Formats: sequence, C-alpha cells, structure tokens
Amino acid sequence: MDDLGKKLEGRIQKEISGIEIVTLNSRKSLMQKMSQPLNRIAVVIILVSSCEKLERLYSLVFLFENSRIILVLPDREKKTLTTGIRFNPSFFTYADNKFEDICEVLKKIKLNTTEI
Repeated sequence: MDDLGKKLEGRIQKEISGIEIVTLNSRKSLMQKMSQPLNRIAVVIILVSSCEKLERLYSLVFLFENSRIILVLPDREKKTLTTGIRFNPSFFTYADNKFEDICEVLKKIKLNTTEI
C-alpha cells in the first residue's frame, strides 16, 4: 500500500470506530474479494495513483454493481474526472484532500446501515 493509502486507512480507523477495513493492492486480489459474497461490505473506496490505472480498473466495474463507491481521483484533469464518472460513484474526491470528507460520508453510511 502506498503512503496515500496508509494515510487514508489511518484516518478512517482514527475517526470511525467499529469499521472493518480490507485493503487490496492488486487487480487479482480485488477480483478475488469482490467475487465472494459481499456480506457486510457497504462501501468500496477506490484510490489509484494515475488516470491510466483508473482506466484499466474500469474493465472490472461490473464487480462494484452492488456496492457504494467512494472514488479518490489522483488529479483534477478533465480526462481523469470523465473516467471516474463512468464508475458511477456515490461520492468522489481528490487525492490532495485531507480525507475529512470521506470520513464524514462513511459515518453517514455507517449510521444509515446500522439503523436498518
């Protein structure tokens, strides 16, 4: 996991109690995990380092059909945003963010899923 991923994971663990985090660092591990029954997986956070990697990951978008997606875009280029929108994310932000917004979204999702 790169430094940005570690920073995001640490921030989530610090701010949200009782949340389980599974970190996947390859297409193969992502395919294996997302092909299993997704009991209790409410959100998939996609964090990639380049638009090219995001474009390659799009070939696996079918794996995310029943999940909420939080997308962390690597830059603010039009091409990156256009590619990201194709994932139909519930929320997106940028890698230069401090991830406060992601934690707030996760808190709301957790609150909504525990009230059901």
